[in-house]
Amino acid sequence: MAWIRWTAVVSLALALLAGSGAAVYARRSLAVLDGTLQVTGLRAAVRVLRDAADVTHIRAQTPQ
Repeated sequence: MAWIRWTAVVSLALALLAGSGAAVYARRSLAVLDGTLQVTGLRAAVRVLRDAADVTHIRAQTPQ
């Protein structure tokens, strides 16, 4: 009967490890919505804003 308990504990530990790995993977795959990025090729500052309806607005000082 000890092997049943050992198997259950190992299965639970593996499930928790797999769940943690899936959570980390899912979190890293999401887009960055806050913060500042340095992008090469831009001549002036660009702001990306989202309004209350989650519509993205891009504000730039130059057209290119």
